[in-house]
Amino acid sequence: MIPHFFLSTGCLMRLLSTNRPELISVGAPQHLIQKIFGEPDDVSVRKNPEIWKYEQECMELAFYKDKSAGEFLLESVHFYFSRENVTPDEFRQAASVFGIRLRHDPELTFEGSQLAFRAESGVSIIFNAENGDFHLSSMHYYKPPDQINRAEVADRAECYHSAELETPEISQVV
Repeated sequence: MIPHFFLSTGCLMRLLSTNRPELISVGAPQHLIQKIFGEPDDVSVRKNPEIWKYEQECMELAFYKDKSAGEFLLESVHFYFSRENVTPDEFRQAASVFGIRLRHDPELTFEGSQLAFRAESGVSIIFNAENGDFHLSSMHYYKPPDQINRAEVADRAECYHSAELETPEISQVV
């Protein structure tokens, strides 16, 4: 059984429903993200990185200003789960169904309060303790601008600028 959290976040469903996962990746231009998700609910005062918040999706996106491209590009994605009672074991079991292997991340684990795993993709999965039990709290992916393959971003630029995005209704996806 797939835990409810894989289906409950509107943002995750939109990502899945685009059928174009390569469009939602580090290095994606800000205008494409806006085309997919619409206007953010809040934008940070700080401009580099510029952070967009989508409250309904419990998502934050950070964009940095790429001087060579002349636009803001995505550098990190953060999802927050405040209502999920997904345990680390449940999450690992569900991830294994999708062929996702997780390893313990000691740098982000704090005994008794926070447990962290990292997927091979680089995504960090954070569980916080409440009354002695750990539950899913957040998922994060970050790649520093100096580690983004600019040639790869340039190769995808044509795809980004010409992308025709059709987002089916959620009922068509589930």
